Amino acid sequence: MRDFTRFRGELLKLRSGETSALHAAEPRTRLDDAALDSAQALIETLRARAGAARNSRAARPQDFAELAERHRDVLTALSRDEQGAALVFEGSQGSVLAAGFDDLLGPKTPSGLMVELGDYPDVFPDRVRRPRGATAGGGETFI
Repeated sequence: MRDFTRFRGELLKLRSGETSALHAAEPRTRLDDAALDSAQALIETLRARAGAARNSRAARPQDFAELAERHRDVLTALSRDEQGAALVFEGSQGSVLAAGFDDLLGPKTPSGLMVELGDYPDVFPDRVRRPRGATAGGGETFI
């Protein structure tokens, strides 16, 4: 948040004709106040949720399926458009990702695989498979 606050301060200087670390040709200087307010709200929400997730049961292993369900929920929430559609699951790659989550979470039962939160990013790709033909190589790979 500190960097975003500094950016907004420099943008204010630029807009008022003062010397600024920003150059007027930078695309980000054309953001209006509404866009900046939206970005700031998103940053604050992400920080609050990330902090809660880090503090929530982070010290002990958790069931992999539970972590994957929260992962899917975060991706869904962060990718919603104005109509509420989760854009992360759109297109061919999104469909593959959705199918992977569906296969993994379909039974709605614990997986029995206990994973520390810090290990989840390493374990996730090994547990969700892409169907044949989903990559340029055409073979079965992991996402």
